Amino acid sequence: MGNCNMRDLELVSGTQLIRKEFWIDNPNADGAALLPYIMRRPDPGSRLRITINDLQTVVFEEPRERDYWTDRWTNIPIPVDVLQPGLNTFVFQADGEETWGFLIEQGCLPNRSAKSRDAGRNWDDECLGENHACDGEYMIRLRIDQYASDGVMESRIVDVGSLASEDGIA
Repeated sequence: MGNCNMRDLELVSGTQLIRKEFWIDNPNADGAALLPYIMRRPDPGSRLRITINDLQTVVFEEPRERDYWTDRWTNIPIPVDVLQPGLNTFVFQADGEETWGFLIEQGCLPNRSAKSRDAGRNWDDECLGENHACDGEYMIRLRIDQYASDGVMESRIVDVGSLASEDGIA
């Protein structure tokens, strides 16, 4: 929902990592992207490592310039072949000495965000943020390019009989 303020920030650097989990019913897709809201960005050329389901790591490099539409929401393409039905885990880690700042939305559900202060050995999902006082979700979205699994199509009523001739069906 975006219910946050600029002080609800989680820093990723050194041994401090963050984890975001998404439930995916059907991972079959034409493409996928992570969309983290990165409030504090490091210098251009800095790299962020994202490990997906402990299977593959994607490296995002901070661009020299960002346009208006990607100033905060960052589009990071990810391979769809590592997505699986059910819970999918994404771990964000700074590559090098840089610091990345992710926005946190206050709230207790669905409780799929956590941080580690010890390089991933232990995870905390209640004491998030710089001052460890946030309980919420990292503002990271997952976009999957696929058709909806079901849906409803409605149209105005069509009298099929009147389509056969001007006078209708004889």
